[in-house]
Amino acid sequence: FARKTQATAISDTGVVVGTYALQNSAPDPDQTTHGFLLLNGRWQDFAFPNRLDTYITDINASGTIVGLLDDGSPNYTFIYKSGKFYYPVFVYPNGSKQSTHAEVIGVNGYGEISAFIQTSKGWEPYVGTCSF
Repeated sequence: FARKTQATAISDTGVVVGTYALQNSAPDPDQTTHGFLLLNGRWQDFAFPNRLDTYITDINASGTIVGLLDDGSPNYTFIYKSGKFYYPVFVYPNGSKQSTHAEVIGVNGYGEISAFIQTSKGWEPYVGTCSF
């Protein structure tokens, strides 16, 4: 029932996450992408509510999942923690904040994230924590 399945990360507890393209799915039968979780041989679909494409990039041992969204919105990224989806807010050392035009690509066991954030200088790396 899926194509283009790709595992992207495995947690320290053995949960595999990744993405796959749905077949014959509305509204875009050739492109709709969801995330998946694989735990103890059980497959679970994973999709951000009311968004077209969900790509999981990482998971940590406590089950925090980070990933990307792709459907034309400036909110490119998400964090899934304790059963809830969030758009992260990145806080810079000078106190300024940014919540759009960012891509979270990793999360460690302390909840720190790695990301790329689009600034006036282009895409720049970000490592730290964020608020919701």
